[in-house]
Amino acid sequence: MMTETHIYLSVEQIADVLEEDSEGFLEVMKIVDDIIENPENYSGIKALMLANKLAAYRTKIGVKANYLKSQERSLRNRQKKDILLSLEHNLVENINCLKLAARIEAGAAGLM
Repeated sequence: MMTETHIYLSVEQIADVLEEDSEGFLEVMKIVDDIIENPENYSGIKALMLANKLAAYRTKIGVKANYLKSQERSLRNRQKKDILLSLEHNLVENINCLKLAARIEAGAAGLM
């Protein structure tokens, strides 16, 4: 019988692994935490603006991850790359939900 091991890292621990690449990560996590705590604040134009901001961060994060792919294959670089690729992938869902919230409000207002 195989047992599962779960490893949970805090945002601060992940930022420590990312070192100089943690700035964008920390900003994205602040935004995501605020969405979780206050989802009612994110609709309409505010949701669309935030989706655009997260999309821009996603682009920067993707560029950094791809750069790390071409660097030396140290354990630290692989960890950074994996964290950034995971964040890039998971931001898609947040961006799509925000765009949907903006679209729903625009439709309700008769703008679409």
